[in-house]
Amino acid sequence: YEKAISALKSDPSTEPLTNRLEVYRGGYTTHVRRSIENRLFKGDLLGVVGTSALELGIDVGGIDLTLHCGYPTSYSSLLQQAGRAGRGTDRLHTPSVAIMICFSSPSEQHIWRNPSSLLSRGQSALVSMPVNVGLVQGHLLCA
Repeated sequence: YEKAISALKSDPSTEPLTNRLEVYRGGYTTHVRRSIENRLFKGDLLGVVGTSALELGIDVGGIDLTLHCGYPTSYSSLLQQAGRAGRGTDRLHTPSVAIMICFSSPSEQHIWRNPSSLLSRGQSALVSMPVNVGLVQGHLLCA
């Protein structure tokens, strides 16, 4: 969020957009969260950087894209978060997008190299990780 705001402020043509981005997290008071939600409902915001607090509890129409920085704690959390986009009765035929940025963890690297391991599964499936037998045996000996 901070880097996005800095980038927008660095160019006079994009500086006015800084007022149309917001952060949403669970530690805010109810009043602050409702204020952000109302701005989303009205279309005053172009983007919201949210934690998993945005995953449940609000149903905002008009979101076109969700950007996931890393894999959330579970496949169902990813679906919940991605499901924030494309909602609303006026959006039935409007496509939405979910993008996940993978970092250096082994599970995220596996997803990056094998996207079908995530995309072709049922709703309750876990992400499958290949098992390195030598590594597992060494860990079992230490346990």
